[in-house]
Amino acid sequence: AKIEGLSESDSAAFKDLQSQSSRSSSAPTAMIEPEGGPWGEAKDWVYCRPNTWAIGFLQRVEAPCGRCDDTALNALELICGGADGISVERIQSYGGLWGAWSDPTFCFGEKNFLQGAQFRIEPRQGSGDDTSANDSRFTCTNGNVIQASNGAPWGDWRLAASCPQWSAICGFRLKFEPRQGGDDTAMNGAKFMCCSLQ
Repeated sequence: AKIEGLSESDSAAFKDLQSQSSRSSSAPTAMIEPEGGPWGEAKDWVYCRPNTWAIGFLQRVEAPCGRCDDTALNALELICGGADGISVERIQSYGGLWGAWSDPTFCFGEKNFLQGAQFRIEPRQGSGDDTSANDSRFTCTNGNVIQASNGAPWGDWRLAASCPQWSAICGFRLKFEPRQGGDDTAMNGAKFMCCSLQ
């Protein structure tokens, strides 16, 4: 049966993770989706292994290129780690097509995880050059906000989304517009899975 408020594919992803985590404490608690752009299709769900959560991230951004077709934010990669704050793996839903990866950016310290997310989104430009998602930032368990240094400049910070208390981001999937052959927007947003910290 479909979980209320979730699409068929999201319901399946949530239930699949529930069954995988039945022997661990890091069961899924919610799916969250910060406000994103209007284009794109959902890529694959990817998850941190049981009893690890996102402690940092990297983002792939195409720098402003003048009179060419700008795409700005192309992809995210989450860094997973345990309560000790030591990274164990990186997970990627889709690598994107254009741009360079940032340096890793972390929620530093023990028991300090990515708990909320927000995107800078450029609105529709009509006949102009659309870029949609330009930058991302995350809120840590301790309240700090972290941001990579390579974000693109267009648009405004839109509605953020946060995991429920006592949980943190443990997986995600990108929303990405396939190659258009002109006026590409690349990444438009992402949906995140939250898992219990208890």
